[in-house]
Amino acid sequence: DLREVVVETGITSIGRGAFSQCGNLVSVSLPEGLTTIDGLAFSGTVITELTVPSTVTKFGELGNIPSLRKLVFLGAPPSDVSKLVLPVGCKVIVPPNCGWNNIVPSIPGAWQDGTIEYDYGFMVRPSGDGKELTITGSYQEITDPPRKMVIPAEIDGIPVTSVGAGAFSNRSDIASVVVSE
Repeated sequence: DLREVVVETGITSIGRGAFSQCGNLVSVSLPEGLTTIDGLAFSGTVITELTVPSTVTKFGELGNIPSLRKLVFLGAPPSDVSKLVLPVGCKVIVPPNCGWNNIVPSIPGAWQDGTIEYDYGFMVRPSGDGKELTITGSYQEITDPPRKMVIPAEIDGIPVTSVGAGAFSNRSDIASVVVSE
């Protein structure tokens, strides 16, 4: 009946299959200072979101977590992350300027829903070769006057070359959009 796991500060590693097949596990909280999450640590659970601390340098395969909808990495790509296979519909959220653009296009399933979110508010889709980005939307709410959204010329060193269909549709909070050169 395990439903929640809170890993306390001071724990540096979660072993292979540590919480595997805990079919009622819905919530996991991981501390900064954790360095290793071995493979299948949460396989067979029903978690919908997992936030990986910036201190994690080794991240094993996820295994069977079809409920996972959001995987947040707070730091640079851990080793072996390019071998990660995501469930259909899982969004990956990563920090900008940490080397993720070279990694994410190689993750099978990372683009199943067509987007990756960067922590400054844009959702993007890379070209097939990963050398260009398309803005597919924004989850950033604009409340301060002049309610202007500025799209950067590049993200993590990769040029933004287009704005996708419907990227800002139904956004009454935005008065203007500036596309940088």
